[in-house]
Amino acid sequence: MNIASKNSILSLVIVLMIAGTCIQGCTEQKPVPGTIIDEQPDTQNIPSPSYTTNPGYTLDDARSVNQALLDTIQHELDIIDTGLSNDTAALAKTGLLSEQSLGLIRGVKNHSPYIQSPVLLDTNLKIIAVGSEEYPDIIGSDLSDQPHLNEVLRLKNPVMGNLTSTVEGIPAIPVSYPILVNGSVTGILSILIEQKEIFADAILISDRENRFEEFIMQPDGLILYDKDSIHTGKNIHTEPLYAKNPSFKEIAYRIGDERTGTGTYQMQNISSTNIFTKEAIWNTTGIHGGEWRVVVSRITT
Repeated sequence: MNIASKNSILSLVIVLMIAGTCIQGCTEQKPVPGTIIDEQPDTQNIPSPSYTTNPGYTLDDARSVNQALLDTIQHELDIIDTGLSNDTAALAKTGLLSEQSLGLIRGVKNHSPYIQSPVLLDTNLKIIAVGSEEYPDIIGSDLSDQPHLNEVLRLKNPVMGNLTSTVEGIPAIPVSYPILVNGSVTGILSILIEQKEIFADAILISDRENRFEEFIMQPDGLILYDKDSIHTGKNIHTEPLYAKNPSFKEIAYRIGDERTGTGTYQMQNISSTNIFTKEAIWNTTGIHGGEWRVVVSRITT
C-alpha cells in the first residue's frame, strides 16, 4: 500500500474516534494503520444478523453507524477528487501526450487503492493513453456512447457516472475530469472506482460488530453493494426477488427521491417465510453530480 493510502486511513480512523462513532457494542481493539484494506476479511458473504436475530440496537445506534459510513466513503472520495483535480491541472500544462503526462497517468492509481483503469481521452472521446501498461489494446477505443463523458464536454466540469465495469468485468463507477486550457476542454482524464471494495471496506470500518444491515443504492433503485451478496447488482424496482416485499419496494422509491430520511418496511426472509419489520435510516454521499444512498437498517420486530 502506498504512503498516501496509509495516511488516508490513519486520518480517517482519527476522525471517527473524535466523532465518537464507537457506540454500544464496540470492542477495545483498534485498527492498525495501513492494514484495513490489505488484511481485513471480505465481509460480502457474511449474513447480516438482523435476518435472524433482534440484537436490540436503537435508531440512534443506526444513525451513528450511518454517519460513520457516510464519512468514511466521503473521505476516500475527497482524496480521489483532490488527486484527480491536481492531475488534470498538471496535464493542462504538460500537454496530453508528453512523457510527463504519460507518467502522470500511470501514477493516478497511487491516489487510492480503489482507483482502476485510468485513461486519457481526446475531445472525440477516444482513448489516447492508458495508465495501466497491460491494456495497450484499448487505445483508440471510442467511448462517445457514454453519457457522463458527453456531460463532461458540455459542462466543462467533472462528472460521476452510473455503474459500469472495468476491462476485467468488475463492477465500477466512472468519474471523469476535463483538462482545461484557456477555458476549453482539450481532453478528459477518466477513472473507475471499484465499488465492491470501497463499500465493503467502509462498512467494515463503520460497523465492526456487524450489528446492522447496510447497503448502498443509486437513486434509480440499483443496489451497488449489500453485505448479503444476493442483493448486490439488483434493482429493487424491477427485480422479481422483491416482488413479495411491496413495502420494501415502496421505501426504495422514498430512498431514491429523498436524500436523507427514515422509514419502516416489512421484509420476508429470502430463505424462509419469516417476515421482519425493519427501520431504515439513509443519507447521501457522492461527488460531481453522482449520488449514492447510504442505508443502514435494523430489525424492530
